[in-house]
Amino acid sequence: MITRQPTPPGEILKEDVFPALKLKSSKAAEALQISRQYMSDILNCHKPLTPLLCLKVVKLAGNGPELWMNMQSKYNL
Repeated sequence: MITRQPTPPGEILKEDVFPALKLKSSKAAEALQISRQYMSDILNCHKPLTPLLCLKVVKLAGNGPELWMNMQSKYNL
């Protein structure tokens, strides 16, 4: 049985959420109170979403922090 690797939440933010919100990564970083470099690392799947950051992402993207934490956890595994 072949299983597909889970999609990292940073990729979902970059390809789906931010474009739908017409939000550039620099403005997202500002809204999330993180550096542009850290935002870039998340979007390029070099850094994970932390629990605190998941709470902040919910304010921009919705869907509840559990969704974002579960995505990150599944990707980590």
